[in-house]
Amino acid sequence: MLPSQQLRYGSIASLIIGVSATIIAGFVERLGTIFDIAQSVLGLFSCPLLTCVFLAMFKAKTHQIIIIAIVSGLISGILVINSPLPSLLVAPATFVTSLFIALVVGKIFC
Repeated sequence: MLPSQQLRYGSIASLIIGVSATIIAGFVERLGTIFDIAQSVLGLFSCPLLTCVFLAMFKAKTHQIIIIAIVSGLISGILVINSPLPSLLVAPATFVTSLFIALVVGKIFC
């Protein structure tokens, strides 16, 4: 690629990134603070995985149960995110829900 082509592609890429960042900046205020966003995202995905690790350490046959636990944890996390509860409660809600559902389903079907 010639330097003039690189310069042209770089200019176009810079323009696209700048316009995208300007448009997205208008929506950032609706998302809340960076702390709230980080707590919601980390709690939503890491705590069901923590449940998987916890169940894998203490139970032998948990393959189907883990899938049900992850889905139930994600659903409860989404409900907490969309409720007026603080974002700090996303992680405990997803962990407790996924662990409770896994243990109940494990007792019923295993």
